[in-house]
Amino acid sequence: MKTSIKRTNTMFNLFNLGNLPKEVSRFLTSFLAMPLLFFGTACKDQEEIIPQGNPISLNFKESSLSFTESQTSGLEVILHLDKLARANSEITMRLQHGALDGRWETTPAISDQNELKIPVTRGARQVSFQIKPVNDLLYNGNLNLTFKIIQVGPDLKIGTNDQIDLMLIDDELSGKLKSFETQGMLTQYRSFDYSLYGKINRVVHKNSQASNADISYTYLYDDKSQLIRINSNPAYINQTFFYEGNVLARTIKQFSSNQVESEEYTFDSENRILGITVRDRNAVAQNPVKTYTEFTYHANGNVHTITTMEPISNLEHQVIRKITYTDYLEKTNPVPFYQDIPTLMIQPQLPGKVVIEEHNTTFTYGLAYQFDSSGKVTLRTASGPSGSENTRYFYY
Repeated sequence: MKTSIKRTNTMFNLFNLGNLPKEVSRFLTSFLAMPLLFFGTACKDQEEIIPQGNPISLNFKESSLSFTESQTSGLEVILHLDKLARANSEITMRLQHGALDGRWETTPAISDQNELKIPVTRGARQVSFQIKPVNDLLYNGNLNLTFKIIQVGPDLKIGTNDQIDLMLIDDELSGKLKSFETQGMLTQYRSFDYSLYGKINRVVHKNSQASNADISYTYLYDDKSQLIRINSNPAYINQTFFYEGNVLARTIKQFSSNQVESEEYTFDSENRILGITVRDRNAVAQNPVKTYTEFTYHANGNVHTITTMEPISNLEHQVIRKITYTDYLEKTNPVPFYQDIPTLMIQPQLPGKVVIEEHNTTFTYGLAYQFDSSGKVTLRTASGPSGSENTRYFYY
C-alpha cells in the first residue's frame, strides 16, 4: 500500500508578502534586508580608516647623515609622520647651509631659491627625498649641507626634529693628512689644505712659543702642476722655485728683513735629494756659501743621514749638525717630505729611532707609534734624554 506524502514548499514568495499578516510582513522585510547592510559594512572595512583629530607631527628620521662622493646611488632622507596622512599635501624644505655648487642633486629637484618640495600622499606614514653626489674626481673637500622644514600642509605640524645635517665626503680627499699637533719638548700645530688636484694648497703653522703665533703658507703651481712659489702670511718669507726641465734646480728666498738666500739642489737618478747648497745673496762676495746639507739613504729608499755643514775656509767645511734615522717600520709616513716642500721626498716610511749630533752632544730618541684600523699613524711618542713629546695626527 503506497502512502503519498504532500511536500510543503517552505520558501516564501517575496512577491506575496502582502498576503501575510502585517507584523510578519514587516519582520521578514527587515530580516531579508540585513545581509545587504552587512555587505555594505564589510566593504567599508576593506578601506583603512584614517582617524581625524589633532595635526600630525612631522620629523626627520635622523638628525645627521653622511654619504660619499662615489656613492652613486645616493642617500634617501626620510621624514616620519606620527599618524597616517589624512589628505594629499606638500612639505617645503629649505637649504639653510651649503650651496648649489653642482656637486650634488636631489629628487625631487631643488629650486634656484634653495627650496625642496616633497609631496605627501593620503595614508602615508613617511615621505622622503633622494640626494645624489656628482663625482667630479677633484679634491674639493668635504661638504656640509643643512635642510630645514619651513612649511607643511594644513593637517600637518612641524615637529622638534625639523632639520637634518648632511655631509658629502670627498673620496679623493678622504684619508689625506689634515693636521698634526706636537706637545712636550716642542709645541707646534700644523694643518694642511689641498688644491682641486690633490696638491698642497696651504699649510698653517701655529706655535704658542713663537712671536709669530700663526703663519699661513700658500702654495702656487704652474700649468704643469709644478710648485713655483710659496708665500707666507704675515709676509715673513716668500720662496720662488726654478726648474731645469722637470727637475727642481734652485729656489730664491726673500725674507721680510730684505735678506735674500738661494738654495741649489742636486738629485740622484731616482729623483732623491742628495744635496742643498744655501748661498747668501746679500753678501759682498759673490754668493758665498752659508751651509751645505747632504743626504744619504737606506736601501729601502728612506733617508739615513742628514748632515749640515758650514764653511770654515774656501776648501774646508765643519759639521754643525747630523741627524741619523734607523729602524724604519713598514708604515706610511704622512709627512714624508723635507721642509714642507713636496718635491723633496725623503722619508716615505716611519723611523723607529733618531740620533741628533749637535754642539758636541749626542741625543738619542726612540719613536713609538699607534695606528688606526686602516694602518694610518694617529700618535707618535718620542722619548729621549730631554723627556718625551706626543704628536697626534688627524685625517680628512
